[in-house]
Amino acid sequence: MAAYPVLEHRAGRTSHWLRENRIRLALAVALVETILVVTDVLGWFWIVIFAGAIFAFHSFVGRRTRFETLRQLSWTAAVAQTLPVLLPIAIAVAATFVVLAVLAAAIVVLALVFFRRR
Repeated sequence: MAAYPVLEHRAGRTSHWLRENRIRLALAVALVETILVVTDVLGWFWIVIFAGAIFAFHSFVGRRTRFETLRQLSWTAAVAQTLPVLLPIAIAVAATFVVLAVLAAAIVVLALVFFRRR
């Protein structure tokens, strides 16, 4: 039995290519934006504003459109915005845990030193 590619109804060549490569495109865009945020070329505030606009567009227009290419582009753009927005938050959370772990270790060491002398 031969396997033939299945194309969705109303899916053109461009939308089919976008559907196959949307993860790669989203990761490439996210990588570039993340580098721009980390190097302070773009402010994180502006990335959050842009991400909000992209998410709103995808939610209200992209998911409901009958044009497959627009749907794929809006999905790709929305996914591409998650990494630049979430990476600084994840770094801040991780840094908080590291600081808390260092403080807890310092308290334990000070308590051991204090109670050992008595």
